[in-house]
Amino acid sequence: AIWIPQALAFNKQKTLAVITYPLYHYAEVIDPTSGLLKQEITDIRYPYACAFNPKSRAFYISDSLGALYQFTPNGSVQLLDGELGKPEEIVFDAQGNAAVLDSYKKALILYQADGTRRAEITGFNGHRFRSLRFLSVNQAGSYFYFIERNDTSDVLFRLSTLTDSISPVFEGQGLRAVRESPMDHSLWLAVNSDNGANILQLSPSGLRLNTLNGFKFITDIAVNPINGNLIIADRDAHQVIHMRSDGSRIGVFEEAPYPFKVYIE
Repeated sequence: AIWIPQALAFNKQKTLAVITYPLYHYAEVIDPTSGLLKQEITDIRYPYACAFNPKSRAFYISDSLGALYQFTPNGSVQLLDGELGKPEEIVFDAQGNAAVLDSYKKALILYQADGTRRAEITGFNGHRFRSLRFLSVNQAGSYFYFIERNDTSDVLFRLSTLTDSISPVFEGQGLRAVRESPMDHSLWLAVNSDNGANILQLSPSGLRLNTLNGFKFITDIAVNPINGNLIIADRDAHQVIHMRSDGSRIGVFEEAPYPFKVYIE
């Protein structure tokens, strides 16, 4: 049988990694260097998203049936919030405060560093969110980025982790994933359409700077924090592509059946 993973998270020292398998009601802790299994997690019904909290030095793991758990280094699993809908993404800011994208509640749920829920963001400027997808954080931990799909378009939003203020950055069709480059704070936005896919480079204020073409269907992108190069997961091309910010290709891994997510650690 082929085990289909959903999410991956590393601890700060890169000595442990958590992988979730919601279809199998299972998550595992491994040594990322050797790949050896360190511990099994079997008491979460559908382990889905996962992320590492640098403040508490613990992993957060969501249950897609509506709960958020903390997995501590000593191997214990603690329920933090059992009143969620479908928590699909988890990210942390620089202080260890978490944001969880709840697709069922159509909201961002914000938590303090100790796991206490502190806010639920359900809309912007009097408009209730219709459908939320994708959640990321910049390297400095100062901004969360998320995408809303409404009846007419997709909107990329930025949320300040210092003030909780929200601002729209870009509006279009087929927005899939976004990452902020730590080099110049420009945004790299993956856009899919019936005719293929491209990546837009945006200024921090949302102005279009450049367009990279030649993709089929992008599921995720990542920015190398050292040199600003891009890693792109192109599902329909069955490729993981390594390229420079000017669009020149460094290399292509062509044996990826259906690449889903990209991690740079």
